Amino acid sequence: MAGSTSQAIPYPGSPPARPVNRRAPPPYVVQRRRYPRVNYRDPVCASAIGQPHHCWPLLAEDLSLGGLRLLSPEAFAVGTRLLLCLEPEITMEPIRAVAEVRWTARVDYQERYRLGLELVEMGEFERARLHSLVQAQAD
Repeated sequence: MAGSTSQAIPYPGSPPARPVNRRAPPPYVVQRRRYPRVNYRDPVCASAIGQPHHCWPLLAEDLSLGGLRLLSPEAFAVGTRLLLCLEPEITMEPIRAVAEVRWTARVDYQERYRLGLELVEMGEFERARLHSLVQAQAD
């Protein structure tokens, strides 16, 4: 039909669609980041603030002194604060920090999401360990 728009029809019994923030930057956009990113492919434990006993095991894709990008089986709302625990494979104590979700995007053809997180609260010793970790990954 000319002029008609197609709409997705949900399958019977399928769960309701979750809202996803599509503000994630496309890969061709020039990034203006304060800190350079390094590849970092390790698990990260994320807990919602106020629910420290429930941990989502997420996979980090990259890392910087200001934030990280994670793969998640769930979408998190922009603005959600998470308590993160990074346990690097290199001999180092865990790094704990509070991060805020800045963007969420669904991974094409998969039931996974990419999350862009900004590190918003971190102790002095955690920041020093993070700096060492970023340096080690950059080398």
